[in-house]
Formats: sequence, structure tokens, C-alpha cells
Amino acid sequence: MGVGPRTTRSTVRLVAEAWEVAQTAAAALGVSRDAYLDAVLLRERDQLDEQGRPVWWTEDAPVSQEELPLKNA
Repeated sequence: MGVGPRTTRSTVRLVAEAWEVAQTAAAALGVSRDAYLDAVLLRERDQLDEQGRPVWWTEDAPVSQEELPLKNA
């Protein structure tokens, strides 16, 4: 996971606490942080509702995170 022709390069911004969780878990497992995050996100796939939203996410998306109107640009 995290390496090879099937991967997509990505840059993410995480709060420091989330970064620490990923770093700590990856180190404890003996895998890279990217491999750990791959596994977490692929596991999350089983927790999506019919609209593709995680079933545990009960809040509305913050206005700052809503889709940008790029069609109008």
C-alpha cells in the first residue's frame, strides 16, 4: 500500500493530533504512515451510506468545506 503504479500522489493537511495518531500507529505496526492511512481509508469504505457519506458523520459539512462553484468560473 502507498507505493506503486496504482497510487495517487496527494498532499493533505492534518491537525497535529491526527498526524500524531497516524505516526504512532504506523510506527507500532512497522509500516509507513502512508500505508497506515491507506488501510484506514480503505476500511472506511465499508462504512459509507448510499450517498457515499460515512455513517458516523452526523454533522453538516462546514460552509468552508462545501463544493466550490467551479462551473461558474
